[in-house]
Amino acid sequence: EASEYLGELGYAEAEDLDGGALTARAEVDVVAQALNGLAFSVARGADRLEGSADRVAIVAGGIDARGLSITGDGIGSLKGSLRVSGGELVGELRGQGLDLARATRLAGLRVPVEGMLDVDVALRPTREGRTGHLDVEVVGGAISLVHGISARLSAKFEGEKVDAAAFKALVKAAV
Repeated sequence: EASEYLGELGYAEAEDLDGGALTARAEVDVVAQALNGLAFSVARGADRLEGSADRVAIVAGGIDARGLSITGDGIGSLKGSLRVSGGELVGELRGQGLDLARATRLAGLRVPVEGMLDVDVALRPTREGRTGHLDVEVVGGAISLVHGISARLSAKFEGEKVDAAAFKALVKAAV
């Protein structure tokens, strides 16, 4: 019976041609389409991050990650629980000091980006819509040939009402 299924311990290791490595370990619950007690690490060159989640599950139209924690020396941190389902974002997630250049390199993406990212999300559904806030800030950003980008987006949600404010700056560095 599905309710009696406890899952199996799963372990995976992978390397790509560019020297990136991923290891992951979790209890796999095939019936619930979930990973419980997930622990993982990603490394590429001198960069490394460690992560864990109490539970990551496939849900109708999305994914549900509970007790998520990702940290890397000099890369920043990300903590919280988040559910994306049917185009709706629900939960709390806080990221501080996320180094975009190092994170994209770790992910194996060849996108020329730089900057430090802070993010704070706290959203929950209500009968009238949603309540909470979303704050995103990038400092010292760069993408492709455009450097000196700083931006902040803040939004407060109350039912169907959204109050948002944004700030952006493009600063040319002294040469």
